[in-house]
Parts: sequence; structure tokens; C-alpha cells
Amino acid sequence: MKKDSMQTTQEGVIKYQLDFRQKKLPENIKLDQLTQCRSQLVRLGLVGQDDSRYGGFGFGNLSARYASVVENGAGLPGSPDAFLITGSQTGHLDTLSRDQYVLVEDFDAKKNSLKACGLVKPSSESLSHGVVYHSKPEVNAVIHGHDRELWQNAQTLDLPVIPSHIPYGTVAMAVAIDKLLVTTFVDRAAGVFVMSGHEDGVIAFGPDMPVAMNLLLNKKSAINAN
Repeated sequence: MKKDSMQTTQEGVIKYQLDFRQKKLPENIKLDQLTQCRSQLVRLGLVGQDDSRYGGFGFGNLSARYASVVENGAGLPGSPDAFLITGSQTGHLDTLSRDQYVLVEDFDAKKNSLKACGLVKPSSESLSHGVVYHSKPEVNAVIHGHDRELWQNAQTLDLPVIPSHIPYGTVAMAVAIDKLLVTTFVDRAAGVFVMSGHEDGVIAFGPDMPVAMNLLLNKKSAINAN
């Protein structure tokens, strides 16, 4: 197994300890819904890559709990919190193929480490996604998007906010997300919150990808209604 470690603060660059196996994903994974939702978010500018934003690095990522997208439960990893996530450095692509997703088989947020396999490495926000799945077993989809209006209007929209002193892709961020989920979002299978220390960063989650995406877009539409 190949182990990698990159400790930088740049967008689109992996920041955790990674135990990575390069191999193709199983053919029994259903990716249509995930890919369609991502493509829509790319068109809307919540996910992607733009030379005029964030120094030209890719931004935003989507994931789905592995058990929710694998047919017949075949080949499930040992962890119930395993998930598929868009690969690092794929933001410039309008649509993704199977080879541009990666399976996070297991993770340890407190150690800032994860185990993954695929043909590309996991997104830089993988641990934040993992914490959501671990804290909320009823959640099967997570979106990490970037939207300036949502980010700036969190108070107006009554969106929960993670404090600005907590940087993205860190153990502190994972701990803060977990705390938020088990307090503010208790008994709720869907929601949206803002990471004020991560420029324009918002996270939406739900029981499936359409629910998470529609919740995020409805919050965005509500800005103009206020």
C-alpha cells in the first residue's frame, strides 16, 4: 500500500494522512444520481474550478454513503461509514466518469487519517464528509459547495455557522462538525451549515443526493426572497 502525506493549506490539495490503494472501483456501484447532481452544481458554480476564484484551484465536492450506491450490498467495506467521494483535482471537469471517484473505506478524524482506494485520490474535504456519515447514520449524501451569497448571508438565513478560527481540512474542523451535528441537527436527517473559516464554504447533507442538493438550492433561492 502506498502512504501519502501532504500538509498544505491550499484549496484542492490533500491535507491528511492517506493510506491509498490504486485500483478500479467495482462495477456494481450506481453513480448516475451522484454524477447528475454534481454536473448541475458545476453549472451553477457551486462546484468546479475557475481561474478567478481561490487561486484557480478546484472547489467543492460530493459524496454518497457506499452502502446507498452499491447494488445488492456486494463488496461492502467493514466500516458502515465508508463512502464514495469525488476525486481530488477533478474540479475542472464538467462531468465525472467512474474512474474519477474514490472509495473511502475507513477513516479516523482524530488522527486526520483515512484509507481509500480508486484511480484518483480523495478530495481534500474527505474527513469532513466522513464525520457527517459517522455522526448521522440516516444521512447518505453530502455536498461541500462554495457560494459567496450563502456564506455571507448565513445569519439572515438562520444557518448554523462553524467559527472562523477553525480552518478547513483539519482535526479541529472535523470535531466542530461533529459537535454541530449532534447538537443543532439532532433528530434531523437533512440540513445546511456554513464554515466561516473556509471562504464561501457550505455543507449540505440529506438522506439522498437530490434532497441534499434541493435543500442547498432552496437556501440559495431564499436569499432573494428576504
